[in-house]
Amino acid sequence: MSKIDLHLHTTASDGIFTPQQLIDHALLNDVKLIAITDHDTMAGIDLALKYAVQKSIKVISGIEFSVDWKSGRLHIVGLNIDHNNCGLNEKVKTLEVHRKQRAERIIQELQEHDILIEYKDIIKEANGGESIGKPHIARVLIKKGYAKSMDEVFDKFFGEGLPGYVEKPKISLQRAIELILNAGGIPILAHPATLNIDKKEEFESFIEEFISFGGLGIEAYAYMHTDEQVQMYLEIANRKKMLITGGSDFHGDKNEIIGYYGKDRPIPYSLVEHLPF
Repeated sequence: MSKIDLHLHTTASDGIFTPQQLIDHALLNDVKLIAITDHDTMAGIDLALKYAVQKSIKVISGIEFSVDWKSGRLHIVGLNIDHNNCGLNEKVKTLEVHRKQRAERIIQELQEHDILIEYKDIIKEANGGESIGKPHIARVLIKKGYAKSMDEVFDKFFGEGLPGYVEKPKISLQRAIELILNAGGIPILAHPATLNIDKKEEFESFIEEFISFGGLGIEAYAYMHTDEQVQMYLEIANRKKMLITGGSDFHGDKNEIIGYYGKDRPIPYSLVEHLPF
Protein backbone atom coordinates (compact mmCIF):
# COMPACT_ATOMS: atom_id res chain seq x y z
CA MET A 1 0.00 0.00 0.00
CA SER A 2 1.49 3.35 -1.08
CA LYS A 3 2.02 5.98 1.60
CA ILE A 4 3.20 9.55 1.98
CA ASP A 5 5.27 11.25 4.68
CA LEU A 6 5.50 15.03 4.77
CA HIS A 7 7.64 15.51 7.88
CA LEU A 8 11.10 13.94 7.69
CA HIS A 9 14.58 14.80 8.97
CA THR A 10 18.02 14.02 7.55
CA THR A 11 21.63 14.42 8.64
CA ALA A 12 21.35 18.04 7.48
CA SER A 13 19.72 18.61 10.87
CA ASP A 14 19.21 15.93 13.52
CA GLY A 15 18.22 12.85 11.53
CA ILE A 16 20.58 9.88 11.25
CA PHE A 17 19.95 9.15 7.54
CA THR A 18 21.53 11.15 4.73
CA PRO A 19 19.01 12.50 2.17
CA GLN A 20 19.90 9.63 -0.15
CA GLN A 21 19.56 7.02 2.60
CA LEU A 22 16.22 8.50 3.61
CA ILE A 23 14.90 8.20 0.07
CA ASP A 24 16.03 4.58 -0.14
CA HIS A 25 14.42 3.88 3.23
CA ALA A 26 11.17 5.50 2.09
CA LEU A 27 11.04 3.40 -1.07
CA LEU A 28 11.72 0.21 0.88
CA ASN A 29 8.61 1.06 2.91
CA ASP A 30 6.46 1.95 -0.12
CA VAL A 31 6.43 5.67 0.62
CA LYS A 32 6.01 7.44 -2.72
CA LEU A 33 5.85 11.10 -1.69
CA ILE A 34 8.07 12.66 0.96
CA ALA A 35 8.99 16.10 2.28
CA ILE A 36 12.42 16.91 3.66
CA THR A 37 11.69 19.22 6.62
CA ASP A 38 14.94 19.64 8.51
CA HIS A 39 15.13 22.01 11.46
CA ASP A 40 16.05 25.55 10.40
CA THR A 41 17.95 24.40 7.30
CA MET A 42 17.48 23.41 3.67
CA ALA A 43 20.99 21.96 3.35
CA GLY A 44 19.77 18.46 2.47
CA ILE A 45 17.25 19.42 -0.19
CA ASP A 46 19.50 19.68 -3.25
CA LEU A 47 20.99 16.24 -2.55
CA ALA A 48 17.51 14.77 -2.11
CA LEU A 49 16.12 16.34 -5.28
CA LYS A 50 19.06 15.18 -7.39
CA TYR A 51 18.92 11.64 -6.02
CA ALA A 52 15.13 11.48 -6.43
CA VAL A 53 15.52 11.92 -10.21
CA GLN A 54 16.99 8.41 -10.27
CA LYS A 55 14.20 6.94 -8.15
CA SER A 56 10.42 6.44 -8.32
CA ILE A 57 9.65 9.00 -5.65
CA LYS A 58 8.58 12.62 -5.42
CA VAL A 59 10.45 14.87 -2.99
CA ILE A 60 8.97 18.11 -1.64
CA SER A 61 11.29 20.86 -0.41
CA GLY A 62 10.53 21.85 3.15
CA ILE A 63 11.73 23.24 6.47
CA GLU A 64 10.64 23.14 10.12
CA PHE A 65 10.73 26.17 12.40
CA SER A 66 10.51 26.21 16.19
CA VAL A 67 8.19 29.05 17.13
CA ASP A 68 7.94 31.08 20.31
CA TRP A 69 4.91 29.85 22.28
CA LYS A 70 3.62 30.28 25.82
CA SER A 71 3.42 26.54 26.60
CA GLY A 72 4.25 23.23 25.01
CA ARG A 73 6.04 23.21 21.64
CA LEU A 74 4.91 25.05 18.53
CA HIS A 75 6.50 23.95 15.26
CA ILE A 76 5.61 25.18 11.80
CA VAL A 77 6.50 23.15 8.72
CA GLY A 78 6.90 24.90 5.39
CA LEU A 79 6.13 22.67 2.41
CA ASN A 80 6.94 23.19 -1.27
CA ILE A 81 9.26 26.11 -0.52
CA ASP A 82 11.76 27.66 -2.88
CA HIS A 83 14.83 26.56 -0.95
CA ASN A 84 16.94 29.11 -2.82
CA ASN A 85 14.85 32.04 -1.61
CA CYS A 86 17.16 34.81 -0.37
CA GLY A 87 15.08 35.94 2.61
CA LEU A 88 14.63 32.40 3.85
CA ASN A 89 18.32 31.61 3.50
CA GLU A 90 19.34 34.77 5.35
CA LYS A 91 17.16 33.79 8.29
CA VAL A 92 18.47 30.22 8.23
CA LYS A 93 22.05 31.50 8.45
CA THR A 94 21.14 33.55 11.52
CA LEU A 95 19.47 30.55 13.16
CA GLU A 96 22.52 28.42 12.36
CA VAL A 97 24.72 30.79 14.39
CA HIS A 98 22.23 30.78 17.27
CA ARG A 99 22.09 26.98 17.27
CA LYS A 100 25.87 26.68 17.48
CA GLN A 101 26.01 29.22 20.30
CA ARG A 102 23.31 27.32 22.16
CA ALA A 103 25.17 24.01 21.74
CA GLU A 104 28.31 25.61 23.18
CA ARG A 105 26.34 26.87 26.18
CA ILE A 106 24.75 23.44 26.75
CA ILE A 107 28.16 21.79 26.71
CA GLN A 108 29.51 24.39 29.14
CA GLU A 109 26.56 23.77 31.49
CA LEU A 110 27.15 20.01 31.33
CA GLN A 111 30.89 20.38 31.95
CA GLU A 112 30.18 22.47 35.03
CA HIS A 113 28.29 19.44 36.35
CA ASP A 114 31.18 17.05 35.55
CA ILE A 115 29.55 15.72 32.41
CA LEU A 116 32.58 15.80 30.18
CA ILE A 117 31.83 16.11 26.50
CA GLU A 118 33.38 18.55 24.03
CA TYR A 119 32.05 20.74 21.25
CA LYS A 120 34.20 18.94 18.69
CA ASP A 121 32.35 15.71 19.56
CA ILE A 122 29.04 17.41 18.74
CA ILE A 123 30.30 18.79 15.43
CA LYS A 124 31.50 15.30 14.47
CA GLU A 125 28.14 13.79 15.45
CA ALA A 126 26.38 16.42 13.31
CA ASN A 127 28.69 15.67 10.36
CA GLY A 128 29.77 19.30 10.52
CA GLY A 129 26.12 20.15 9.97
CA GLU A 130 24.56 23.58 9.77
CA SER A 131 21.70 22.78 12.12
CA ILE A 132 23.08 21.49 15.43
CA GLY A 133 20.44 20.36 17.92
CA LYS A 134 19.96 18.58 21.23
CA PRO A 135 19.70 15.15 19.56
CA HIS A 136 23.33 15.47 18.43
CA ILE A 137 24.39 16.21 22.00
CA ALA A 138 22.17 13.39 23.26
CA ARG A 139 23.83 10.86 20.96
CA VAL A 140 27.27 11.90 22.21
CA LEU A 141 26.11 11.56 25.82
CA ILE A 142 24.90 8.03 25.06
CA LYS A 143 28.18 7.12 23.37
CA LYS A 144 30.09 8.47 26.39
CA GLY A 145 28.00 6.33 28.74
CA TYR A 146 26.04 9.08 30.47
CA ALA A 147 22.71 7.56 29.41
CA LYS A 148 21.34 4.52 27.61
CA SER A 149 18.67 6.08 25.42
CA MET A 150 17.48 9.34 23.90
CA ASP A 151 14.55 9.43 26.31
CA GLU A 152 16.88 9.04 29.28
CA VAL A 153 19.10 11.89 28.06
CA PHE A 154 16.18 14.26 27.67
CA ASP A 155 14.78 13.26 31.08
CA LYS A 156 18.14 13.67 32.87
CA PHE A 157 19.71 16.65 31.15
CA PHE A 158 17.50 18.77 28.92
CA GLY A 159 14.43 19.64 30.95
CA GLU A 160 14.02 23.07 32.51
CA GLY A 161 16.18 23.35 35.61
CA LEU A 162 18.44 20.42 34.62
CA PRO A 163 22.20 20.65 33.89
CA GLY A 164 21.89 20.88 30.10
CA TYR A 165 18.89 23.18 29.83
CA VAL A 166 19.41 26.20 27.60
CA GLU A 167 16.47 27.94 25.95
CA LYS A 168 16.24 27.37 22.20
CA PRO A 169 16.28 30.39 19.86
CA LYS A 170 12.84 30.75 18.29
CA ILE A 171 11.01 33.08 15.95
CA SER A 172 7.48 34.41 16.16
CA LEU A 173 4.54 32.60 14.60
CA GLN A 174 3.86 35.51 12.26
CA ARG A 175 7.50 35.64 11.12
CA ALA A 176 7.72 31.89 10.49
CA ILE A 177 4.60 31.98 8.33
CA GLU A 178 5.80 35.10 6.53
CA LEU A 179 9.14 33.48 5.66
CA ILE A 180 7.43 30.38 4.29
CA LEU A 181 4.87 32.31 2.25
CA ASN A 182 7.53 34.62 0.83
CA ALA A 183 9.42 31.52 -0.31
CA GLY A 184 6.31 30.30 -2.15
CA GLY A 185 5.64 27.62 0.46
CA ILE A 186 2.69 26.30 2.41
CA PRO A 187 2.71 26.92 6.21
CA ILE A 188 1.51 23.84 8.10
CA LEU A 189 0.92 23.51 11.85
CA ALA A 190 3.08 20.51 12.80
CA HIS A 191 1.93 17.88 15.34
CA PRO A 192 -0.56 20.23 17.08
CA ALA A 193 -0.85 17.97 20.13
CA THR A 194 2.50 19.34 21.33
CA LEU A 195 0.89 22.73 21.88
CA ASN A 196 -0.61 21.22 25.04
CA ILE A 197 -3.97 22.84 24.37
CA ASP A 198 -6.57 20.56 25.91
CA LYS A 199 -9.76 22.47 25.20
CA LYS A 200 -11.15 22.37 21.66
CA GLU A 201 -12.38 25.96 21.91
CA GLU A 202 -8.92 27.20 22.87
CA PHE A 203 -7.33 25.24 20.01
CA GLU A 204 -9.82 26.70 17.54
CA SER A 205 -8.95 30.19 18.81
CA PHE A 206 -5.29 29.46 18.10
CA ILE A 207 -6.17 28.17 14.63
CA GLU A 208 -7.98 31.43 13.88
CA GLU A 209 -4.80 33.32 14.76
CA PHE A 210 -2.74 30.88 12.66
CA ILE A 211 -5.04 31.45 9.67
CA SER A 212 -5.00 35.23 10.14
CA PHE A 213 -1.21 35.20 9.70
CA GLY A 214 -1.48 33.09 6.55
CA GLY A 215 -1.36 29.54 7.93
CA LEU A 216 -2.87 27.06 5.48
CA GLY A 217 -2.85 23.56 6.90
CA ILE A 218 -2.77 21.15 9.84
CA GLU A 219 -0.61 18.06 10.21
CA ALA A 220 -3.53 16.00 11.50
CA TYR A 221 -1.73 12.68 11.12
CA ALA A 222 1.25 12.78 13.50
CA TYR A 223 2.88 9.99 15.47
CA MET A 224 2.05 11.44 18.90
CA HIS A 225 -1.66 11.92 18.10
CA THR A 226 -4.36 9.68 19.50
CA ASP A 227 -7.14 8.59 17.17
CA GLU A 228 -9.45 11.01 18.95
CA GLN A 229 -7.07 13.90 18.36
CA VAL A 230 -6.70 12.99 14.69
CA GLN A 231 -10.47 13.11 14.26
CA MET A 232 -10.71 16.48 16.02
CA TYR A 233 -7.97 18.00 13.84
CA LEU A 234 -9.56 16.57 10.70
CA GLU A 235 -12.96 17.99 11.63
CA ILE A 236 -11.55 21.45 12.33
CA ALA A 237 -9.38 21.48 9.20
CA ASN A 238 -12.27 20.42 6.98
CA ARG A 239 -14.66 22.93 8.52
CA LYS A 240 -12.17 25.76 8.08
CA LYS A 241 -11.20 24.59 4.58
CA MET A 242 -7.57 24.02 5.53
CA LEU A 243 -5.10 21.61 3.95
CA ILE A 244 -4.50 18.31 5.75
CA THR A 245 -1.10 16.65 5.90
CA GLY A 246 0.60 13.86 7.79
CA GLY A 247 4.10 13.06 8.91
CA SER A 248 6.03 10.64 11.08
CA ASP A 249 8.57 13.30 12.19
CA PHE A 250 11.10 10.61 11.31
CA HIS A 251 14.66 11.00 12.63
CA GLY A 252 15.72 7.35 12.54
CA ASP A 253 16.38 6.69 16.22
CA LYS A 254 13.21 7.78 18.00
CA ASN A 255 10.98 4.77 17.23
CA GLU A 256 9.11 6.56 14.45
CA ILE A 257 8.11 4.49 11.40
CA ILE A 258 8.40 6.23 8.06
CA GLY A 259 5.04 6.55 6.33
CA TYR A 260 3.13 5.93 9.56
CA TYR A 261 1.68 8.22 12.22
CA GLY A 262 1.79 5.44 14.79
CA LYS A 263 1.95 1.67 14.96
CA ASP A 264 -0.24 0.10 12.24
CA ARG A 265 -1.52 3.57 11.23
CA PRO A 266 -0.29 4.44 7.72
CA ILE A 267 -0.50 8.06 6.60
CA PRO A 268 -3.23 7.99 3.92
CA TYR A 269 -1.91 8.35 0.38
CA SER A 270 -5.30 9.83 -0.54
CA LEU A 271 -4.18 13.13 1.03
CA VAL A 272 -2.34 13.92 -2.20
CA GLU A 273 -5.68 14.47 -3.96
CA HIS A 274 -6.13 17.73 -2.06
CA LEU A 275 -2.53 18.97 -1.90
CA PRO A 276 -1.28 21.53 -4.43
CA PHE A 277 1.95 19.76 -5.35
